[in-house]
Amino acid sequence: IYLITAIESTGDLTANCIVSHQPIKGESYIQRVKGGVLADGINSLLAALFNSMPNTTFSQNNGVIQLTGVASRYIGYYIGAVLFILGMFPIIGGVLQNIPKPVLG
Repeated sequence: IYLITAIESTGDLTANCIVSHQPIKGESYIQRVKGGVLADGINSLLAALFNSMPNTTFSQNNGVIQLTGVASRYIGYYIGAVLFILGMFPIIGGVLQNIPKPVLG
């Protein structure tokens, strides 16, 4: 399974480079793919330690980047911080869960 996730991650990272207008040849591309596969492997290792299935990169992000034109990693850091804060204060997550699905859609 880990080999399959590494292959999938390589394809997802290459597609991400294409929609982000990053080079798909050269040393910077190789470094980006190596870092992504390493992070994916560490993430899957942590999942295995907690008796869970391996995690992979999400190709849905490529569609979001293509639709919005925003490919900054700082947006990812910002969203990660928001999710961390929501995890630290479950009452906020509970309030957000009470929003009806049609409103969110």
